Amino acid sequence: MARWGRPDLTVVDPAGATWEIYVSRFRGPRWQPRDYESPSELITWNWNLSGGVLLLLLEVPLFLYNCVLVPAATFLLRLPAAIVRSRRSETWTVEALCWWPHEQRFRWSVDAANRVRVAAEISQGIAEGRWAHPAGAVFHGEEIR
Repeated sequence: MARWGRPDLTVVDPAGATWEIYVSRFRGPRWQPRDYESPSELITWNWNLSGGVLLLLLEVPLFLYNCVLVPAATFLLRLPAAIVRSRRSETWTVEALCWWPHEQRFRWSVDAANRVRVAAEISQGIAEGRWAHPAGAVFHGEEIR
């Protein structure tokens, strides 16, 4: 298996897109920004220089608090539990990831004994322009961003 943070396999599909295949037992916590009431909706009536400055003074701290600081603290608090769960897990995740022309992710879970075979079947299927359905793997879906 490859080093941490690097793809285990890299494959090019017939359309020329490069896919990275990652095999890992670690499933980290998700980054979850909070929803908040933006003050820009309250200041729509005052779009002059002072209104823009006021908006900047209100919006930036609220954004940093709700979309950066709180999610970062939540992520760090949940990280140790995710690490312990991953170390005890017998289930591995195989993820196929393509960055261009838009981000696409496909994810399967598999037991430890079949992880190398499943990753090889998935990469071979991508190279041939089809999606493999490896025996013993559970497909969890597609995520397109």
